[in-house]
Amino acid sequence: MTRLSDYLAWIDEVGGDRGRWEAALKDTKACQTTALAEKTPIARLRSYYSCRRGKRLPVKGI
Repeated sequence: MTRLSDYLAWIDEVGGDRGRWEAALKDTKACQTTALAEKTPIARLRSYYSCRRGKRLPVKGI
């Protein structure tokens, strides 16, 4: 598995918007932390996906 710094360097190399991706990764980690507080696997899934709703990166050009 690659390190986060390698991943972000690759984003810079291909001309991606590093700020957007860093924000998305931060949101993902926050949602994971929230979901792991739930007791059952199904509750974890529901919590994670309800947290992620609306936080996905918008697709450019559409």
